[in-house]
Amino acid sequence: MKFKIAEELSDFNFGTEFVKAGRANEKKITEKDVDPKELEMGMKVEMEHTTSKDVAKKIALDHLAEIKDYYTRLAKMEEEGKKAGEVKSGGEDSAEDKDKEEEKKEEDEDEKDKDENKENSLKV
Repeated sequence: MKFKIAEELSDFNFGTEFVKAGRANEKKITEKDVDPKELEMGMKVEMEHTTSKDVAKKIALDHLAEIKDYYTRLAKMEEEGKKAGEVKSGGEDSAEDKDKEEEKKEEDEDEKDKDENKENSLKV
């Protein structure tokens, strides 16, 4: 049995299709058309998803073709998230996760106290 996606992938020439795809190609945007600082920031961010600088540059150009300061905005949004405790960094729990964990501990302790009280009242 052949899967549809397998058929599509067998007909897909990744290199050619990837190079032709994307907003930068559609809008005829090249690295000469974008802020070099934004492109540099973008390539660093996109290297999280690939080991290829060319792929990272292509993805960054696609984002910058839509929003000229995409990576400045992204950095600002991430910083705001960190300040609000919404983004985990370095494996640390967010403030919300810590609050939920504390609530769970308190509920568990309350449940344990109820069980102990019930046991003690039965002994008397």
